[in-house]
Amino acid sequence: MRMERVNQILQHTLYQSCRRQIDEKEKDRIFCGHDMGHLLDVARLAWIFNLEANQEISKERIYAAALLHDIGRHIQYENGTPHQIAGLPIAEQILTDCGFYPEEMKEILYAIENHRNKEMLKRDDLAGILYRADKMSRCCFGCRAEKRVQLEHGKEKYGDTVLRQNIRKEEKQMKIGNKEFDLKNHAYVMGILNVTPDSFSDGGKWNDKGRAMRHTQEMIEQGATIIDIGGESTRPGYTLISDEEEISRVVPMIEIVKKKL
Repeated sequence: MRMERVNQILQHTLYQSCRRQIDEKEKDRIFCGHDMGHLLDVARLAWIFNLEANQEISKERIYAAALLHDIGRHIQYENGTPHQIAGLPIAEQILTDCGFYPEEMKEILYAIENHRNKEMLKRDDLAGILYRADKMSRCCFGCRAEKRVQLEHGKEKYGDTVLRQNIRKEEKQMKIGNKEFDLKNHAYVMGILNVTPDSFSDGGKWNDKGRAMRHTQEMIEQGATIIDIGGESTRPGYTLISDEEEISRVVPMIEIVKKKL
């Protein structure tokens, strides 16, 4: 899956300038920071939520929103303007320069503007997914500064642990296609079927449809409820392939598995 425009965001001079300013202003911050680690955590969680909700939001839009949602932080530190507002013109400029279309920009900017809005909690669009991913990316339960955060700012505003508990109450089930998974009462095993020639652990083992089917059957017999069929390796030094090639590897195998199993 290609991410050229996301790479352009990361390399954009305005983006890098804002990131340096944020890092400088947070160098002595003991509370949750807004560094690249946080942004990527948000992006990855948002992508998972997108898959769970069957929303089919593109990975580029999700990663763009995650990478840009805190881009106005340094302005908030300077003059108090909420960063979700201060960052909008910056994000708009970067998205424009990186080739995002007007409709994509509208969706991404709305998500950025509302990523602090509690009304987004139960929504499954990009705004709701970004809101939940941003909140759930924080490990407040294991943070040494949590009590100090609550004392200085109040639990209602910054108590992300409480918010996470509320979110979990809402998300007791996951639906993939027409299959519902009861996450409250059951654990599920996912089996991985790589139909690639160069995967790190099993590259080339399951390219033959007969071997692939036997391996899939074995995983199901061993308890797998979900089969993840992979068509592109992401090992160190992997070779990027086209979307068409990835589809040609994966779709025939999906069709066989659905038909026979």
